[in-house]
Amino acid sequence: MQFEGDPIMKMPPFEYACPTTLSEAVALLASRDGEAKAIAGGQSLMPMLAFRLAAPALLVDLRKLADLRQIKISKSGVALGAMVRWRDIEDDRRLRTAHPLLVAAIAHVAHYQIRNRGTVGGSIAHADPAADWPTALTALDVFPAPRRFFARRMIFGNSALP
Repeated sequence: MQFEGDPIMKMPPFEYACPTTLSEAVALLASRDGEAKAIAGGQSLMPMLAFRLAAPALLVDLRKLADLRQIKISKSGVALGAMVRWRDIEDDRRLRTAHPLLVAAIAHVAHYQIRNRGTVGGSIAHADPAADWPTALTALDVFPAPRRFFARRMIFGNSALP
């Protein structure tokens, strides 16, 4: 039931794609001239769609891209794939040694139900200034390296967020 003055709570129409390769996902996102959105865990994007704050022509589901779920630890640092969930960071025993401050910060991001679905990439992509993750990234001086279509670009420290 809709009452006068109530916000619209119906998703806008959009096409849906669920690619199986990163190249296919990037091509789909590039094909709509800025009118496509990637969805990871959905914790940031779904409320925006419900309130019609976002209305992409195409929604690209990243759930089948296993390469984006990797947590890599090397001498130069920690690399988190875009589909890594906050819970994955909490549960990864290697990170407790490699980046204990990151693990400690994640315990204060949202609540455990959200951490089970929320992803690194979704949080960075939507950069909600009221969210916990962008603040943690800034405090930890994280260096996201997003893939934008077929080029890579580095973003350093606080410039990662709008």
